[in-house]
Amino acid sequence: MSTALIPLDSNAKLPAHLQAFATEGNEFGFSGAQFPTISIKGKVFTIVRQKERTLVTKPGGEGEPASALEVVILNVGPKQGYQRTFFAEGFTEGSAQKPTCHSLDGVSPVASSLEKQASKCALCPQNAVGSGATQQNPKAKACKSSKVLSVAPAGQLNDPMMLRVPGASTVALSEYGDYLAKRGVKAAGVVTRIGFDYSVAHPALTFKALGGITPEMVTEVMQMRETKLVKQMVGEAVADEEVEAPVGNETQSNAAPAPTSTFVAPAAAPTPTATKPKAAKKPVKVEAPVEAASPAVSAALDELDFDD
Repeated sequence: MSTALIPLDSNAKLPAHLQAFATEGNEFGFSGAQFPTISIKGKVFTIVRQKERTLVTKPGGEGEPASALEVVILNVGPKQGYQRTFFAEGFTEGSAQKPTCHSLDGVSPVASSLEKQASKCALCPQNAVGSGATQQNPKAKACKSSKVLSVAPAGQLNDPMMLRVPGASTVALSEYGDYLAKRGVKAAGVVTRIGFDYSVAHPALTFKALGGITPEMVTEVMQMRETKLVKQMVGEAVADEEVEAPVGNETQSNAAPAPTSTFVAPAAAPTPTATKPKAAKKPVKVEAPVEAASPAVSAALDELDFDD
């Protein structure tokens, strides 16, 4: 019996005797693929594509950071509860490191976690208030909770990005969801302005509806919501090593340069082409005052962890 192991070549066909172990994606739920991501570190919006970081600036502002983004929220994950992520050695922003323990629903860790910290998130010591205490927030948890949004600039819907809403901002996101629910519309049908709450020290997000999307935007929004890339961002599909990102009528790997995103309406809209989506019309402004949080919401906020 031969003891020589079979070399693995990503460009070669899998040998017949290994077909029983064939896979279509990363069975561990994480991979080297890095989605285009919006960072909120330092209370500025930065687009991270692989190792390249681009500050989002105001149009004509001579490099002044944009105070808000105008986006369409294509999808959110998980639908119920929160994702939870724990890094035993801490997390380095922009790295592809895998979490020590991870939960997609905030109920129990995924089977592929490197080192499960507990059988249930509710029983986990890393999920206890104060387990990740800092000078800024003594109540912080070592295991971070978040909602994951897949968003696209209102003027460039074919360039979706992932935005992690930290635990401290999930109350504001929930209140925004209540506002939209009362009006009978999903977030994907609305242009949303995402900004910063400058009344607190940590990066906290605010959400405001600017108005419903235009008829010209509907078809593309619906198509983007069904793409594999968007589903991968929110955990509805397994991430591959090479993620297909739609650009016009073509696709590209995450490693390839993506188009420059237009978050805030540009001074001059780009010239439409056969493969480029029409520039979004300026949304009708809708006054959406955020009501003060109820005592129950304030109590819930005390139980959430705050990201630095």
